[in-house]
Order: sequence, then structure tokens, then C-alpha cells
Amino acid sequence: MKNSPLLAISTNRLVVASGNYIYSYKFESCDENSAPAVTFEGSSSLLDGHERSGDISGITLVDTSGYDDIFFIAFQDGLIECIILRPPSGDSSQNQLSITRLHASAPSNTNDFSESLSSASHFLLSLSLNGSATLADHRDLTQSNRTNSSLTWYSSLELKTRSWASHLCLSSSMPYAAFGTSNSYASLPVYYLPDLSFSNSGIPSVLLTAGRYTSSSAVYGLSQAPPCSPWGSSPQILVSGWYDGKVRCYDLRLPTSLVSYPATSISTSVTGSLATRSIPSLSPVLSLCNPWSYESIYSISCGGGSGSHIAAGLARHSVLSFWDVRNPSGGWSVHAPGNDPSPVYSVILESSRCFGATERRPFVYDFVSIV
Repeated sequence: MKNSPLLAISTNRLVVASGNYIYSYKFESCDENSAPAVTFEGSSSLLDGHERSGDISGITLVDTSGYDDIFFIAFQDGLIECIILRPPSGDSSQNQLSITRLHASAPSNTNDFSESLSSASHFLLSLSLNGSATLADHRDLTQSNRTNSSLTWYSSLELKTRSWASHLCLSSSMPYAAFGTSNSYASLPVYYLPDLSFSNSGIPSVLLTAGRYTSSSAVYGLSQAPPCSPWGSSPQILVSGWYDGKVRCYDLRLPTSLVSYPATSISTSVTGSLATRSIPSLSPVLSLCNPWSYESIYSISCGGGSGSHIAAGLARHSVLSFWDVRNPSGGWSVHAPGNDPSPVYSVILESSRCFGATERRPFVYDFVSIV
């Protein structure tokens, strides 16, 4: 069965969510001269004892306590659950994960479901298939009386377009949420959150454009920039993967310019007779592409051993493209093990390794080991 697996990582383990299953790979202890080994810890079906009509559609890590990790997982039937994952207990040969499942009510009662989950501090951001973005405070569920508490959904926004990716950043001098959408006029809107809630106007704080003389395209992946990039380690650097095969990097610290957009093309609750609306806009400070491929970018991650790399999962042939932002013209590409014809649906750069997942298998590249 073909799936669209998703990855999440903590200091303890790598979690692969595929279909209705989660698979855990733990990081073993190591000395200072080697990377920790990655070994299969166990798996668990999320069908057991629960009615499920859809696969997992989103996952995000929200907390780690010792060897326990807390994740939120969204399903295509619209439900969201909090999963507390612990090391296997009892007979470890069974490879059955020890998990606690807490129901977290979805932000709405519609048939829409969460396409992307992202988190920061004690906040959870859900972005639905049709562009409903909702902020929640998960402390009551994850830190208090866990059996009788629930998520507190308190601020929402309607993007009014097919949506793919979200990025919540609270460590910036001005907290913000960014969204990857298919809106031909506003594919990458950013909303500042000065009071940790969305503005009632629904108007984006800034629109990140594809650049001058470039046609519009959907945005499928979002990530904070590499920590050792030439722009510094500011959380106000945003990296995005686009349908047109480009990686575009933005610096939210730069001055914006006003650009007019059709009023109906952006999220706004303000009505009036104006046909257009001027919104602050930013062009990319750096654009990257694989000159040998015109495939769309499905996933994006930043970091790596030197903290200066960008990895992008492409739409076909399990291709991964890499760039070092210190030398952006010297990128390279590789095929994932197995050479699956599928996209690389999820990618995570961590230390010297790159974790990824195609429709058939998760995989890892360790660049230190192959040098």
C-alpha cells in the first residue's frame, strides 16, 4: 500500500507516521567520536480500539521529558490526538511501543482536516486542507490533569485557499505564523502575532513573493533557515520549497515594499468596494534550484553538520537536492536508497545526517560515515 509518510524527531528518537501506524527508531548512546546508532524501537497501530476512516495527515513534537516524547497527530477524518510515546515495556522482542493516547478535539466540526501541524513553546498550530488556521494552547492537555483536559483552541484565521504547510515561530522578536498555499496571488503569507493571536482583520502582515518576473506557484514546504547561514541564526529567516522547483529564502528583517493584490485573493474579513489592497511584500534574498530537474519540491529542511545546509525532497524518483548556503552554486543531488519512483514526502536534517521518507521506506544518509 502506498502512503505519504511523515517524519518527526526528538532527542530520543525518530518517528515515522505512515498510514495509521507510527514507527519509532531510537538513538543509542555514543562516544564523542561517533554518531549515535539508529535502531528500530517498535511500532504501534493507531487503529486499535478507535474508529479511523483516514490516514495520518500531520505530526509535530511538542515536548520531551526524559525518554518520553509528546506528539500531536492529525488524521484525515478530522480528528487530532495527543500521543505520549515511551520506550517499549516488558518483552522488547515484541517491538510494541508503549503509548498513551489523549483525544484532542479538532478545531472545527466540518469535514475539513488538518494538512499541517506545527508547534512552538506550548502552542499548537493547525492548518487545514482548505486553509483554516487555528492556534491552541496545549498545556492543559500535556502538563495538567491529562485524562480530563483538552486543547484550548482560541484564535483562528481563514486563508480561503488550498493549503499545504505551516511554520510557527515564537522565538522571533515579533512572533509569526507563515503558511504555504496554492493562492496564485499570495502563496506565502506571514501573519505577525504580537499578542499570540491572529488579527481580526485577517490581512497578512507581509506577503513573501516568488520575485520579480517570476510566475506564481504553490508552496509545499517551510523551514527556519540554517543556523550558520550568512544571514546569521535569526529565526526571522524563512526557507520555502515551491511547486516550480525553487527553494526561496526570505529575511523578514528587511524593509518591505507595498504591492497591490486583488482584495478577494487574500484572507480578509474587511469588506468594501476596493478592487485591490496594498500589502507589504518581500522578495527572496536567495533562490536555489536543481538545474537538472524541473520537479516540484515536496519537503524542505535546514541544518546539517556544519549548520549551513538546505535539503529538499523532490516530487519524483526519490531525489534529494542539497545546497550549502555558503556556496549556493555548488549544490548536488542524490537518489534515496531503493530508487523509489515516489516523492520524498518528508525530510529532516539533523547533525551530520539526513532522514527522509518515500512512499515505500524511511531512509537515512550519514555524510560523516561515507566520507
